[in-house]
Amino acid sequence: MPAEEKGAERPPREAGPDQKAASQQVSESPAGSTRSAAPAGQRRLRMPLNPLAFGAIAIALVASAVSLGVVLKAARLQPEWDRMRRAAVDPADLGHYAWANARLLGGETYRPGEVTIVFGSAYGAAWEMLPALQGKRVHNRSLPGQNTTRLLLRIEQDVLALRPRAMVFLPPLEGARNPERTLLHTRLIGQLAEGHGIRTALATIPPIPAEADTVPGGYLGGLRVVNRGLEELAREMNWPLLDFYGCLVGDDFYLAPEYAGTGMWPNVQGYRQATDMLAALLDRWEMGDPGRITPEGSFGLAEAPGRRARDSAY
Repeated sequence: MPAEEKGAERPPREAGPDQKAASQQVSESPAGSTRSAAPAGQRRLRMPLNPLAFGAIAIALVASAVSLGVVLKAARLQPEWDRMRRAAVDPADLGHYAWANARLLGGETYRPGEVTIVFGSAYGAAWEMLPALQGKRVHNRSLPGQNTTRLLLRIEQDVLALRPRAMVFLPPLEGARNPERTLLHTRLIGQLAEGHGIRTALATIPPIPAEADTVPGGYLGGLRVVNRGLEELAREMNWPLLDFYGCLVGDDFYLAPEYAGTGMWPNVQGYRQATDMLAALLDRWEMGDPGRITPEGSFGLAEAPGRRARDSAY
């Protein structure tokens, strides 16, 4: 190739339509602007990558998740929180049945001296079959976690103020750890009821499953002592006694296997025995029979279903 042809410049190519449009846009852009227009069909919205912004978004998402978890957990724990708050302000939980009591007293069918109050602690609160005796006008005023001291504080508004015909007192299981105090407070509770013209009946504390006795024998001896004391107190005060312990106890002095449930208290069959015994007592009261304990030590309810031999129970 000749030398002069090597250095020769080629004629410029004619610009295509796209390049002409781009050049026209550049020429029409404001003065001083150095940004060139992107080719048609290839324009993109580009944002600066700011690590701080992404960090803030991540923190916000984590905080939202944590807040949601806290809310869900708080919803599950709300009943326990309410109970603890009431305990701080009202240790005996005096206001627990305030609304129910007001509704009972304001009912059109309410008449003083016609209702029976079941008054006790945990195993009374778990007595789900009591509504079956609604026709006999039985109302449950039992609360879990209460000892006899709290029951003494609560008797005024949950028993005496309701002016019932009768009260059936269920001493708490906790009483097995201090039989002397339990028997003293039980006597006071019964005398308070009688002083207001309310019939009083006692119940023995039912046995517990062997696996629920966390310290082997921890409740066993105390239960036998306090239940024997309740029998003697009922005989002394001439009060009927519903012997739930004698009805449900097994050969090892724990809850009989056929009455064992999934928790601390009897199963449905066990509570049915207790319900039948209470119904028998109420029927006797309706017929004018006081259902008292005889001097020989019979409870006056020996024919109640499921009744075990009292001597073997203690």
